Parts: sequence; C-alpha cells; structure tokens
Amino acid sequence: MLEMCALLMSEMWWKKRTKADRCFIMFSTLVMALICIIVIYPLLFVVSSSVNGGKMYGSVSLIPQRLSISGYSAIVQHRLIFTSYLNTVIYTVIGCVISLSITILCAYPLSRRELWCGKYFIYFYTATMFFSGGLIPSYLVVKSLGILNSMWAIVLPSAMSVPNMFMMRTYFKSTIPEELQEAARMDGCGEWRFLLRVVLPLSLPIMASIGLFYSVSSWNSYFNAMIYITTRDKLPLANILREILVINSSNSPSTSNILMASSDVSGIQRVEMMKYAAIVISSLPLLAIYPFLQRFFIRGVMLGSLKG
Repeated sequence: MLEMCALLMSEMWWKKRTKADRCFIMFSTLVMALICIIVIYPLLFVVSSSVNGGKMYGSVSLIPQRLSISGYSAIVQHRLIFTSYLNTVIYTVIGCVISLSITILCAYPLSRRELWCGKYFIYFYTATMFFSGGLIPSYLVVKSLGILNSMWAIVLPSAMSVPNMFMMRTYFKSTIPEELQEAARMDGCGEWRFLLRVVLPLSLPIMASIGLFYSVSSWNSYFNAMIYITTRDKLPLANILREILVINSSNSPSTSNILMASSDVSGIQRVEMMKYAAIVISSLPLLAIYPFLQRFFIRGVMLGSLKG
C-alpha cells in the first residue's frame, strides 16, 4: 500500500500519464475514498456508541461524551454469554471441518471427466439451489433422525453449500491437470491416495477460502438454533446477542437485575450501550481473523466468475 502511494506521488510517473488517465485516477481515488468513509464510519460509530456513557439520542458523533464500559460489563454479567461463546466456537470448528470434508468429496468427483453421469449430478445439485423442501419437512427430517436439540441439528442441515461446492469443483478442474493424475496412476497411486497426497496439498488456497465462507456463515447463524434448539444452554452466541439486541428495559425481567446494577448510567442508556457492545463482541473475532485470510477470500470470490 505504501509503495502504491509513493508511486502515485511520483512526479515522473504522473507526467507520463495522459490527461484521460489522470482524470480516471483522480475519479477512482475519490470514489474509493468515499466508499471507505461509508464503510468505516458505521463501524467507528458502533464502537464509539458502545462506550458512550453520555446522552446520545439523535447524535451521530464519533467522540463519546463520557467513557463508560457499562454495556460490556452488562453483557459479561449475562449468565449465558460465555456458554454461548463456547458453543459457537465448537459449532463453527466442527461444522467447518464437516462442511469442508463433504464439499471436497462432492467437488472432486464432479471435476473428473471420467465420472459416470457427471453432468446429471451437476443438474441435480443445481436444482437444489432453486428448490428446497421447506421448513416443516426439514424439521420433520431432523426430528426423525433423533438429532433435535443437539449440536448436529445446527451442523448437519447446512453442512454443504452448493455454490461453494461448484467453486471448489472449478478450482479442481482448472488447477489439477489430468496428466498429473495419469502420472500418479502409473506410479500405483489410487484415487484416495491421489486426493489426500496430491490434490489437497495443491488446493490449500481454495480450502482456506471455502473454510472462511463456512466459518463466517456458521458464526453468524442463528435461525437453525432458533428452530431446532430448545435448551438455552445449547444456544450459540448469535441467539443470545439477538435477545440482547431486541431487549426492552421496561418489560424484560430477565435482565432487570443487570440494568439496575449500573450506577453510572441510566437503565435505558445502558440498554443502548449493550446493543452496540453486543455488535462489537459478535464481530470482533471475524474482524481479527479476516485480514489474515483476505487474499484467500478475494481469490475465492474471483473463482466463482470462472466458467467450469
């Protein structure tokens, strides 16, 4: 980034540009700066509001009138916050592993030309992107499998995403040449060994990208838990934070003790701070991990535009 800025500021480089190029660069820079402001400002506002102990109704200032951590302390005092955090981590890790495994096992055969009736399987998977059985049949299937009110009710129904599977199939088809498989067969390498020893080591970028997609989806998911989980101790973080976000201090006895425990801000003000603090807490892990996987994320998005 610094090298790019230095290059743009280079007088010699600027003089070599045509007038049209200069106008385009200035316009693009202005648009990117505007987009950055639009994206960054709400994030800064949420963080600022989560520690703003002063009156902030009708205000959009980024500077807190009075610093206070009452919102965060109220969330920490919630009896299920740490349990739900642990549940979310477990659901995300196990769900990501299962989803990646199923996606690889579906994408790799479909990427091979010698698969019998391969195009019909592709048609079948494509149909599931437009049609589904519906909520009630899905609930009855989960109940009949005996996994209702368990971790598997959250992990298994959304174990594989068809767009992610097609994205991985495109990567296998465009990156793993058939000559490599033929050479491995001549050396006595079977299909499973070729997949584990050759294909997967060469597919780490797409695996990281798809894994990030699944992790983000699992971390933010709350609908499956709301439908299939009946025990509060098994709820993920998103459901607990959702309860905090829709809290009403006037008719929520479950949190009245937490609100009354605060002496530095009013109960209504603390509710508002809790809402913003809940957003920060739920987003912080993903914001911390994303910069390290950004290049894989961008590469995965670009793969979706390739014809496979």
